[in-house]
Amino acid sequence: MPIGYELIGEEVDRDSVSCSSWPEAAFAIDELAALNHSLKKDTIENAKRLVTFAKTRCVAPNEIGVGYWPTIRVIWSEFSIEVVALWDRYEFYHYFQGSTDIEEIDLLKDGFPDELKMLLDGALPILS
Repeated sequence: MPIGYELIGEEVDRDSVSCSSWPEAAFAIDELAALNHSLKKDTIENAKRLVTFAKTRCVAPNEIGVGYWPTIRVIWSEFSIEVVALWDRYEFYHYFQGSTDIEEIDLLKDGFPDELKMLLDGALPILS
């Protein structure tokens, strides 16, 4: 599933990749990690942990992107989750009426945070 560009010589920065399924989201994380060498191993692993948890629970995101610190962003239309290994947390963003609410959730070394599970369950359609 190529993303439509190739890496020749130096690092290529790519901000985001569209996706419509969880396998595409997982592939996008790998591709963005390969092209953005500033992404830390912990960031990539925690983004994959999010995908592993969410793929059996809720609809796939519209986009996977690279944030500023650098982070990995998992993006839906009204919500996004940013994986911030620098501060060992997930950030849950809810966009509405020109405003943004942000919840910070600490990462867990073994498992997935209950607080983030509840936010996902309340924000996104649950798979049956």
